[in-house]
Amino acid sequence: MKPLVRDLGLKNVIDRIPDKTKKWTHWWDGKNVVSQIDYILLSAKLANDSPGLPYIERRGISLSKKYSYLALPGEKKGEKINFQFDRFPEVTNEIEASDHCPVFFELRL
Repeated sequence: MKPLVRDLGLKNVIDRIPDKTKKWTHWWDGKNVVSQIDYILLSAKLANDSPGLPYIERRGISLSKKYSYLALPGEKKGEKINFQFDRFPEVTNEIEASDHCPVFFELRL
């Protein structure tokens, strides 16, 4: 993703979230780590015209863990992430919507 953002001048709207522990969009259950693998990339003009913050929907993540960790290069675990957040009523330890968290963002055209 770095070459796209750097070379094409695209803006990653998730970078607008000030807390690095809130930027994750995917949970890898096998390693119990979270990371950002989902993006909304905008041109500089569209990013300037659309100043809001993105919303990352996490209520579909399984209830099986009380916490996770930020994924770091080299498969190291970083900061502890609290996994005690609201879920959809149907989500349990065994049933989840997805391990990906959709990203929503309001564009002003």
